[in-house]
Parts: sequence; structure tokens; C-alpha cells
Amino acid sequence: MRALGLLLCFAACDAGVKPAPPPPAPKPPGPKVIVTRTDFDLSYLPADSDLVFHFDVKALRAAKLWPAYASRTSKWLMRGLPKCDYDPLSDTTDVMMGVALESQHPVLVFHGIDRDKLMKCLRAAGAGVDPSVTIDGDFVTLSKSTGRSDMLQLVDAHTVVMQLDHPTKESFAQLVGSPLLADAAMVAELKRAPSGVAITMVSRPDSKALAKKWAIGGHVRRVSGTLSLTHRLDAQFVTVLGSAEEAAQLDKAMQGQLENAQVKQMFDRLKARAQGDTITMEVGMTEKQLANLVTMIDGMLGGVSLPD
Repeated sequence: MRALGLLLCFAACDAGVKPAPPPPAPKPPGPKVIVTRTDFDLSYLPADSDLVFHFDVKALRAAKLWPAYASRTSKWLMRGLPKCDYDPLSDTTDVMMGVALESQHPVLVFHGIDRDKLMKCLRAAGAGVDPSVTIDGDFVTLSKSTGRSDMLQLVDAHTVVMQLDHPTKESFAQLVGSPLLADAAMVAELKRAPSGVAITMVSRPDSKALAKKWAIGGHVRRVSGTLSLTHRLDAQFVTVLGSAEEAAQLDKAMQGQLENAQVKQMFDRLKARAQGDTITMEVGMTEKQLANLVTMIDGMLGGVSLPD
């Protein structure tokens, strides 16, 4: 399932697309949004989040392919959690994730987790394991032998906030309430996101950090993506650039990549269209193609299945 997250980022940033014949009239940049999203709980997400992800874990668990990727997903989302008999994702309904690209302190908010079961797991692990577990009231620090540490806060019976990469209680204090709600532009982007998908990604409009880190041949103003998992994988990625000229140039540069026979074999659907300043890509993969992608990514990472 980590491959799904990587696919979201890879395709939004640097994927090639198959050239489409020029349409006689402009086409819409993606599926028509027929509902306004009101199900995103922005509590505890950083005010400076450049990227926000929503993982509908209930929808993922209902997918035919979920058993093949459940363990990977749990290890990726609950990074650094010691092994025990309790799998937090078995109770999780959804996960919100905020990533501030400059601070590099991603925050994940898990809804639905059973706090008592999780605390029992953490207390059983203790300090003699890797990662070592230090419990201080509602705060739990997970310290790896590599020197990296993450922190959890169990804020109520069914909500857990995880901050990655050397957080402190002071950094957690900045997450109290819903600081991201103050960003009207980001909230508007989230409300426009299509519903009925397993994973949603939305960027802050005109994020300077995003434009700097995702330099893809033009000025990236915003990106978004959706991913559905059933008996197959289907995803859509939208990139808005600084101008129509930049979008056309990027579209032209990517077209040749999709003529590669190996690339074509990776997908059973790979379409793209440029309209104005926007490039929309649609990706579809069968069960076998997804499994092959996961194997390929593992090989690229030198056999390391997930980062610690």
C-alpha cells in the first residue's frame, strides 16, 4: 500500500502521459464534482500544511485487494509502532495527514482507534525493544536505535495524533484545535475534492514550498489526486501550472515517455489531457499490474519494504 502513496506523488510530479488527440472543444479537467466534502476533520493538522491526505480506511478494508496490502498499509501509516496483537487499523475509520514541506514534521490523525487496546500494546512493549516506548501520561515517544523518534498523543478514547521526526510536547501544543481551518483557500480546495474514493490528496494553493520541491518544468500552483481501490486500482491526478504555455510544454515533454513499451505494460489505462493551465492524468491498474509495481518499487529501494 505504500506503493499507492508513492504512486500518488510520482504521478502528480513526474509521470509520463500518453498523447491524446486535440479535442475539437475544451474538455473538463476531471470528473464533475457533484458534492461538497464535509467529512474532512481538520483537527490537529498543522496550520502550514502544504499537502493534506485523507485515507478512508473503511473503504480500503472493503476492497477486494485489501488483504494483500493491509500489513504494508498498517506499517506505513503507523510508522515505528512496536509489534503486538493489536492492529490499530482494524478499528481505524479514517486517517487525516498534514505535511508541511518546509518543517518536515508530518502529522497523522487517526480516528476510530481503541485507546485502551493501543495503550496495552505500548505498555507491553516497554523500553527494551526497538523502537523503545516511553509513556508520559497521554504522550508516547517511540525511539528507534537509528536515532529517529516519533510521538503519539492519545487525545481521547478514539483519536490518536502522531507527529513524526523528533517532535516535542511544544510542537504538539501548536496542533491544539483546528489550526488549518484558518486557511480559507486550503479549506475551499478540500471541500471541492470528489467523494467516494479511498485516498484523497490536496495541496495548498500557490504553496511556495510545493513549487520549490516539485519543480517539473513549470511553476506548480497546486496539485490534487484521488485513488480508488476495489479489485483494481484507479487514480486521477491534477496539476495546475503557472500558465497554459507551461502546461502545453510539460504535456509535450511527457508524451514520449508513454510510448515506451515497458510503461504501457504497467497500466491498463493511462490517459492525459491538457486544458489551459491544467494537466489531468488518469491511471488504471489491474491486480497483477499493481502487484508488479509494488515488487518493482521494493527492488528500487534495495529490498527495504518500508522506512523506519
